[in-house]
Amino acid sequence: MKTMYCVDPHDTVNTVFLFYEINTVGKLVVKEEYKELSCSVCGKINEMEALDKGFLQAVSIRSRRPYILCAEDIQLVDDRARTIFEYILPGHLKYYSIPSTKYFVAIAVNRVVASESDAGYYMERKCKQCGRYRVAIWGKSPPTISCNEPFVSIQLENRLSMFECWLIDEDRARAFESVSSQLTGITITPKSVFEQAI
Repeated sequence: MKTMYCVDPHDTVNTVFLFYEINTVGKLVVKEEYKELSCSVCGKINEMEALDKGFLQAVSIRSRRPYILCAEDIQLVDDRARTIFEYILPGHLKYYSIPSTKYFVAIAVNRVVASESDAGYYMERKCKQCGRYRVAIWGKSPPTISCNEPFVSIQLENRLSMFECWLIDEDRARAFESVSSQLTGITITPKSVFEQAI
């Protein structure tokens, strides 16, 4: 058993959807420019293809924090946070500009996808078409992961989209704690994991 640390932002009241919108009858729907990327059965979109496509409609973000979550639980950073993440986790994250804002979507270059065979995850309702789960979150047991890297991104799922849990080693956790006054809203939470045999 090993302790790693989950790094993510506090929830904010000013969350914004990147890929969804409320239509004229008050229903949450996929934005028009991403509909072709959505599964015809479960409705989830391919977020990586959507990010490659870019943001055609303006996105309005009112938060002033450097590190936030959007409503899909995807992590966003501004230039201040990006500089810190690039310094502490060089080469581990890719950034997608949101042109109408000062923010970037931050996505791990490499992700570990939650596995149904690992008791460390709770998963329900696998889509017969795209193979994604309606929900894939932490289970009751610690997950089994390879801990030979200082950073591991675990791809989880909520009912709208995939999201990432970033796990870092103790040295990186200390580095983030030392700059926490510059990253308003950052949380660093211990997470027990089983080490995967290499």
